[in-house]
Amino acid sequence: MSNLYPKGTAVVSALRTSEYRHRLVPNDPYGSHFIGVMNILFPSGERGFIRVLGQARFLVKDVELQNRIDDFVRQEAQHARAHSIVAQQSSFCGKHTTRATNITEALVRVMFGRKNTRSHSLLLFRVAIVATIEHLTAEMGRWAFEDARFAELECDPVMAELITWHCAEEVIHRSVAFDTLVDIAPHWHRTLRSVAMLMWMPVFFATWIMCAQALLLDDKTVSKRLLTPARVHRSSRSGAMPSIPLLVKRMLPFFRKSFHPDSVVSPETDALCVAYLEIPVLRDNKHEERKDQDRHDLETKDLQPLTLTK
Repeated sequence: MSNLYPKGTAVVSALRTSEYRHRLVPNDPYGSHFIGVMNILFPSGERGFIRVLGQARFLVKDVELQNRIDDFVRQEAQHARAHSIVAQQSSFCGKHTTRATNITEALVRVMFGRKNTRSHSLLLFRVAIVATIEHLTAEMGRWAFEDARFAELECDPVMAELITWHCAEEVIHRSVAFDTLVDIAPHWHRTLRSVAMLMWMPVFFATWIMCAQALLLDDKTVSKRLLTPARVHRSSRSGAMPSIPLLVKRMLPFFRKSFHPDSVVSPETDALCVAYLEIPVLRDNKHEERKDQDRHDLETKDLQPLTLTK
């Protein structure tokens, strides 16, 4: 069987076999630890995405969208594996970081529960939460290919490849959760995604900042460990991290009735991501091969069709 995700496999292999700095930017601990939060937040969060979209797939009638959900699940599982490898390193096991990780995992359980739900309404809202967070990660992917300066900042190549690969795939599958929500809640999708954005995005941003601060507090090589707005601003201007005010501003179009994630990224950035990931142009020829991939390796063994009740 040919490898349909060569870039991701190469990144995971490099994380397991290569030496790398846990600090992405050698001379910028603030931007480095802000990006490093991905290794804390994403493993548990993406496993929640897998379960929610995997359950919602059984409500989707469109075969093409079902196939896109399958691809999404595989990609998210690979992301979770990659970030989990980094999160197991000693620099992510300090007192403050461990506490932040526990809080993050508890938050994910509140958002997505511990198991599949039998409530149709709750499932719809969980899909809306996934669509909301996927909009944010797509914007981060846009930053990685339009404004990040990994080469100029002499970033660790293995860590830079991890972030670039993940961001590229976030751009590529940015509309999967949104289209799933539209398909299974055609009359309520705008209300659901708007409520999810208002309710959870402030919590998500606050959790991200809390985790970045925890990483700084556990970094004994840094003398000034407070993540102040001025330090965050300097890091974002240097290209070490995205601008938080800009990310917040780019959340606003999500509330529009006419919004669709395809409008978020320019065709040029889309093309860059496709080229980076070496995605075949004709993916339909791969469909039968994709269907035969082992889902157990992607931690989706708990995805079972359920009889949903309102």
